[in-house]
Amino acid sequence: MKKLTVLITTILLISGNAMNLQAAEDDDNRDRNNKTNTTNTVALEGQVKDVQSGETLTGVRIQVEGANVSAFTDFEGNFKVTGLKPGTYKLKTSFISYRDKTLEDVKLEVNENNELTIRMKSLEE
Repeated sequence: MKKLTVLITTILLISGNAMNLQAAEDDDNRDRNNKTNTTNTVALEGQVKDVQSGETLTGVRIQVEGANVSAFTDFEGNFKVTGLKPGTYKLKTSFISYRDKTLEDVKLEVNENNELTIRMKSLEE
């Protein structure tokens, strides 16, 4: 009976260690995949200003066509869109009392400074 108990305990310990090793290997693979995915993405950041006064604009919507992503400017007129794939995009901006603006051929590259300053015109101009 003792031998049977020792045998079952040994089998359970070996099985548990094997499952832990497999789980650790799965975590390592997942980490490797995540690192690969993040290196293949870029961020676009910038600021939106009034073309006449140069003042920054808060609450402007920046839409990245083709990626179905949008962002809004903060209180300093800054925005940031992350997780974009390198490539060429069309941006559309919209804001109350300002003319919508479209920027064609905005090129985003890995290891590049993908910053942009957008100037918008008031409807009164």
